[in-house]
Amino acid sequence: MAELEGLINAGDWPGICRALGPPELAASLPPNLGLIYAVALYETTRGELASLGSQLGIRCVATLAAVPEDSAVALVLAKRMLRRNPVSWSMRPAPSAGFSVFFVLFALVFGSALGWLLSSGLIRFHLPRW
Repeated sequence: MAELEGLINAGDWPGICRALGPPELAASLPPNLGLIYAVALYETTRGELASLGSQLGIRCVATLAAVPEDSAVALVLAKRMLRRNPVSWSMRPAPSAGFSVFFVLFALVFGSALGWLLSSGLIRFHLPRW
């Protein structure tokens, strides 16, 4: 369990999958390790293995919560636990400094040109007189 804690802390989901064994043996894991394995499978894979991870997660949550596997409680709790990590969205690299400078300059030039066109009378607005 100490090895798994280090892997979980590092976010090494493939390492957790390797440490707990192949997916075929996942059904034989105790519920606490099965739930960790389900999260790791769900985070690292797509398709059939992710489906296996969600089924394993529902089964393990049902066992830990002492409810039937087809219970709504088990389904909702497993879905919440197996939700993709939104932190990874913030790990996307920021745009380069050159792109940011270009975007700011483009916005300034475009806004200035539009303001000049509207203020110099090149585009006339005819408002009705009341």
